[in-house]
Amino acid sequence: MPAQPPDSYFRPKATQRASPNLLAEDFDITNPALGVARVDVDLSIIRSCPALSFLLLPGSYPVNGSPLSRFFDASELSHIRDELARLADPSVDAVNAESCAIRGDSSTVSLQWAATAVRKEDWTVDHYVVMFQDVTNRHHVDAIAAANLDTLERLNRLKTEFLTMISHEIRTALVGIQGFSELIQDAGSLDVAEAKEFAKGVFEGARRLDRMLEKMLQLDRQPESRALFSIRDVSLNSVIGEATATAAARDRKHRIATELEPNLPLVKGDWTKLSQLITILLNNAIKYSPEGSDILIVSRSVAGAVELTVRDHGIGMPADFDQRVFGRYRFTADNPATEVAGSGLGLPIARQIVDMHGGAIWFESESGAGTNFHFTIPARVQQ
Repeated sequence: MPAQPPDSYFRPKATQRASPNLLAEDFDITNPALGVARVDVDLSIIRSCPALSFLLLPGSYPVNGSPLSRFFDASELSHIRDELARLADPSVDAVNAESCAIRGDSSTVSLQWAATAVRKEDWTVDHYVVMFQDVTNRHHVDAIAAANLDTLERLNRLKTEFLTMISHEIRTALVGIQGFSELIQDAGSLDVAEAKEFAKGVFEGARRLDRMLEKMLQLDRQPESRALFSIRDVSLNSVIGEATATAAARDRKHRIATELEPNLPLVKGDWTKLSQLITILLNNAIKYSPEGSDILIVSRSVAGAVELTVRDHGIGMPADFDQRVFGRYRFTADNPATEVAGSGLGLPIARQIVDMHGGAIWFESESGAGTNFHFTIPARVQQ
């Protein structure tokens, strides 16, 4: 906003030297580009252009002759009065401010305004000429821009954390591959048993990288795979039974038990994806639980949904684990999770599977006392 209204809005009708006692009839204020008004020293509108009526939506009462208190609450009016009082000083040419006005339909509008004084012969203020401009949309755009900036900054932080996690896993695998390769290269002679042992270390490192790459690709493909869902009526108890049998056959170091609610409602879902979801949570529990500890899977019906809980007695989730994205957390030297092999991508995949089924996933954890992972899937609507 200019410090003083331009001549195109307030132009004397006759060419004359500007004087401190210009009267209202000496100006043309019909330009509709801005809401323009003459305001008396008692803060009543003497005359206004049509644009101001549009800005304020006066309804059944006219703008001309109305007090500003009709359009501004007490605090805003006090602010306007204080700003206009500065024009009592002849050295002050104009004042600029922003106020929130109450329109005729009770909605609000943000107005940026600039005022200058029309003075009498003794240079005291006769009245004010005020320009009003609607800046509500600008505020809305600024708010959207700020929100977008916040989102971009958060995504940038998540990208950095993700790359940190992945680089840690890549380096861990490469250390094994490079180390065993150097041993083979530098060894003067190797018997068959030593060669097999070194080759096993190289193979494990390569397989770890391959698993991590596959999970990254799977995480990236997950949103697009919604169209490939094979949706049907699914018994989560049956999925749990299959997943736990497979996990128990593969892992002999933990006791896996179930507490399944009989006659559990069916859900609408993809059997393969739900099996993958439960397997991820089981693998996570096995990975972070000490040998010989118990892992329990509980199913139950809740209001309009089926809830499943995987309970372990492991190290617990780190304090900086991000509930919202399920899986980004810092690897540090004193973090027990750092010592556990894994890509850290399983839980983000689990979250996406639950999201695709219209459910929710969360956890409760206490460091050193274990973790309870819960997820819900909407139950099938009974016909």
